[in-house]
Amino acid sequence: MWSRFILLFMLSSTGASASDGKFTFVQEGEPAPFVGTILDPDATARILANNKFLKEEYDLKLGFELAKKQKQFDLKYEQLQITLDIEMKKCETLIMIKDREIEQLNKIIAKKPGKNALIWAIAGGFVVGVGATVGITYAVNK
Repeated sequence: MWSRFILLFMLSSTGASASDGKFTFVQEGEPAPFVGTILDPDATARILANNKFLKEEYDLKLGFELAKKQKQFDLKYEQLQITLDIEMKKCETLIMIKDREIEQLNKIIAKKPGKNALIWAIAGGFVVGVGATVGITYAVNK
């Protein structure tokens, strides 16, 4: 794995300095006009091809990782959407139950006697009390 990174670093550094570097063809047995590394045409072609294939390989890996992350994001989004839908249904059900309870309580309140019944009960209690007092007083006096 490290060799790939080192090779990639070397390729990127040689590619970046190629415009500033020197280039010449040296025949076998001739002295090189400068200090450096000499590569034969096959090695040069291999480095250039490896550079191209490494770029394509990493582009494919990047595309794969991005697609994988997108799928993970989509899955998490769908899970959260399902959780939201469930919570919304629970909330709607609770509201419906509370509304029914309120309707039942309103019906119970509507069936109870009103204020007039209380007044009649007080008046009736007063009349019965007065009548009982008069009756007891009359019975005691006789």
